[in-house]
Amino acid sequence: MKKTLNIAIIEDNRLYSTQVKSALKEELSQLGKKGLIWEIECFESAKKFLSSFRKFDIICLDYQLDEKGDEFLSGEDLLSLIKSNHPDTHVIMMSGQEELQLVARLKKLGADHYLMKNPRTIDRIRQIVMTFCLNLAI
Repeated sequence: MKKTLNIAIIEDNRLYSTQVKSALKEELSQLGKKGLIWEIECFESAKKFLSSFRKFDIICLDYQLDEKGDEFLSGEDLLSLIKSNHPDTHVIMMSGQEELQLVARLKKLGADHYLMKNPRTIDRIRQIVMTFCLNLAI
């Protein structure tokens, strides 16, 4: 039986989410020959993600989503919501903030990884996702 890996990228910067998606597609295409089927969806806001809220295996989540309005949810709020509904979802938080208290708070809420956005972040996301895939029973 083939396993489908569902990945969500929640990032308000469309260019950055496209870069992450392209890097993951390139890496995951190698695993397709081993029976892994994968789908990657990008969401520009928490609201768009929640409108199709479903189970994902891995979520790459921006901490500082640039949203306005009454229904504003930060990346931290969304992390809490994801983990309360799907505790086994692997969440990779991404941010430009280095604050140790923030990292500790996000880890306590269930973030599996916290990555500072820098030129190596996309490579680190790729490594984390590939390690996750190698640990799957495919």
